[in-house]
Amino acid sequence: SWSQLYARRGARVEALQDLAGLRVAVLQGSVHERALQEFLTSFGLVVRQVPVASFDAGVRAVLAGEADLVAVNHLYGNRHAVAAGLVATAVQFNPAALFFAA
Repeated sequence: SWSQLYARRGARVEALQDLAGLRVAVLQGSVHERALQEFLTSFGLVVRQVPVASFDAGVRAVLAGEADLVAVNHLYGNRHAVAAGLVATAVQFNPAALFFAA
């Protein structure tokens, strides 16, 4: 799995450098919040993180213009963020192996 940034249609986020100065809604206290900060710092990028209480709140923040992007895992994003009208950007971070046991 991985985390990904989602934006409103028409947003020009095609490369990491496009993130500079943007506002990113991110689940407060989550692994996404820490991983995003570490990822951006490693590239010398500064964004304004907008803390939200849920992934849904992050999507709503983007739709309302309170944030430019939302950081969520790609499974949630491809199902819920896209259904709400957002599009996946090329920016992916925090890859993780997932395992299932039965």
